[in-house]
Amino acid sequence: MITMKNKMMKNYFISLLALLFTFIACDEEALNLNDPGSGTMEGFFTGEETLLMGVAGVYEAINPSGNDVFMPGAPSVWGESFFKQLPEMDFLTEYAAGGWWGGYDAVAKGSVTGLTGGAVAGRWNRGYAGMARINNMLEILPTIEGVNANSAAAIEGELRFLRAWLYFEMSKAYGELPLLVEVLSPAEIQEISRSPVSAVYSQIETDLLWVIENGPDDPLNGDFGRPTKLTAMSLLGKAYLQNGQNSDAAAMLQRVMDLEGSKVGLHPNFHEIKNGLAEQSPEVIFSFQATNDLEGHTEFYTAGIGGAIPGAYTHHGWHDPRIAQDFIDEFPMLDGFTFDPSNPTENRDSRLRGSFRFVGDKIAGHTLRQVDMVFGGTKISEMNNVAEAFTRMFVPDEGIDQGTWVSPIDINLIRYADVLLSYAEAKNESSGPDASVYSAVNKVRQRAGIGDAPSGMGVDEMREEIRFQRKLEFAFEGMRYWDLKRYGNDVEVINSNTVQEYSGGLNYKGGYWPIPQSAVDASPNINQTAGY
Repeated sequence: MITMKNKMMKNYFISLLALLFTFIACDEEALNLNDPGSGTMEGFFTGEETLLMGVAGVYEAINPSGNDVFMPGAPSVWGESFFKQLPEMDFLTEYAAGGWWGGYDAVAKGSVTGLTGGAVAGRWNRGYAGMARINNMLEILPTIEGVNANSAAAIEGELRFLRAWLYFEMSKAYGELPLLVEVLSPAEIQEISRSPVSAVYSQIETDLLWVIENGPDDPLNGDFGRPTKLTAMSLLGKAYLQNGQNSDAAAMLQRVMDLEGSKVGLHPNFHEIKNGLAEQSPEVIFSFQATNDLEGHTEFYTAGIGGAIPGAYTHHGWHDPRIAQDFIDEFPMLDGFTFDPSNPTENRDSRLRGSFRFVGDKIAGHTLRQVDMVFGGTKISEMNNVAEAFTRMFVPDEGIDQGTWVSPIDINLIRYADVLLSYAEAKNESSGPDASVYSAVNKVRQRAGIGDAPSGMGVDEMREEIRFQRKLEFAFEGMRYWDLKRYGNDVEVINSNTVQEYSGGLNYKGGYWPIPQSAVDASPNINQTAGY
């Protein structure tokens, strides 16, 4: 959870802007880590309500509301954010290519440097901005009187969870990181260097085990999405998996699966869970929440429909992703159906129509026509191997509110489908495809309408099955790239992209991303990522 969908959260942000200025405005230049040192918060935090304001400030630091050039007060589509056009991360796959906005295309083309903007810089800068506020709050939390023990543990657990999540997401991108787990003086900050990946994962584990041991079973005050023991177990299982600790991952994720039916479960309709129609479903374990006002987000811009041809329909934003036809072709038929070339998207795996818009689909009351199948002034039919399809990500069927220009659709970061497939991967890699692996995979397949996986598979066959299901399940959710890096075949797969010409060609080199050059220049002990 990032922004609670109620009036209280809006009041939190108003209060933050007015009252937490000193909390966010101290020495943000040191190391370019945005750690404000000891800050000046004396007297501000007086109880649970003001502490929750501070927690809201952490979320604001990660994904700022900013000042949009078109809509003052709205999140800036041009500004810095931790995600920065998340759907564009799938340009770092074999099935999509296109725009430059998020900076992912520079990684794909091998032209990325420490001066590349977008998410390449934003993930570092906004991550450490959030980390600074977390460490400040963890230091001051024990000194606040009048907060009951359960609330204090829940708030500390939320802060520790967020710190672990930030380090997990940042280490996947940059590898070695400066480990900041307490408030430092400007002089101490100058002594910080990048810690090994093993130390980063150790800190992730420490924070999440604390939450699992001491955090709440249910969200604080009933606010859906605030981290709980279950949220921490889910993230720790994913971290173990990414770090190659397959047995640990399977054991931890099994604990989450043991809660199926009481606290978690798959939502029955994929379209609804993918498109913001079931945001408080038991499937949603962790998400950045949004509202259809100035507290929404602008991640949808890359998925808008921009015709740029007379007569073609245009909906706010512009559509960058060119989607490979061979990816669309991979979605299987529903169980019991055969392919009809006259209706190529009918009776297919429900994730196809749940993830993409085709001719005949409606958006904002408009039915998409053949003439609307346009990218940047060029008919899709004239593009090599590009499907006549638009990704649905963050653009609701009713369209984007033209008065706010923001998306109200939450950014799902951990779904129960991810837990199931992560468990299946970890268990298969550690001990083979037993009945529990089949059960986890089949739950995802059954929701998609494609029946059970073939029986009798060996480890290698099941590995390919799990990887294939993840590919279809999480299209344009920004997960495929990290999966490929975990598999160790990211260079081979990304450079095989069949629509790469629409990113200007590919020369993906693998490895970790460079950190912002400004961080290196400002910090005597921070070295640039190897190779840059």
